[in-house]
Amino acid sequence: AFVMISWDPGNAWMWAFTVLVAIRELGITWWRAVLLRRGIVVAANRGGKLKTVLQMLFIVVMLVPWGALLGGAAGGTPVAVRVVQVAIGVAALVQTLWSGGVYVVEGMRMNRSGAQS
Repeated sequence: AFVMISWDPGNAWMWAFTVLVAIRELGITWWRAVLLRRGIVVAANRGGKLKTVLQMLFIVVMLVPWGALLGGAAGGTPVAVRVVQVAIGVAALVQTLWSGGVYVVEGMRMNRSGAQS
């Protein structure tokens, strides 16, 4: 969904978001697989679940045709809506990166102690 939203020339700023989210998701998937091979399970946590909710909300607010719904000039997205979109996007990105860091730290702690959850 993020790639398709980024593809729109009006959302070219989204490519940075999309790349950072993709790196985080692929990195955490790889990290969890490495730990799993060692018998260590890093369970999903609230931060990761909040990340998912914010990302889904961001996808929705980016895909709704706000200009057409709100009668904006030539169907363009009103500035107030764009501000909300960016705010939700920033919140989603911050939570995405933060929760990724938490997974890495927790995985390293569990790996050092040999703990399994």
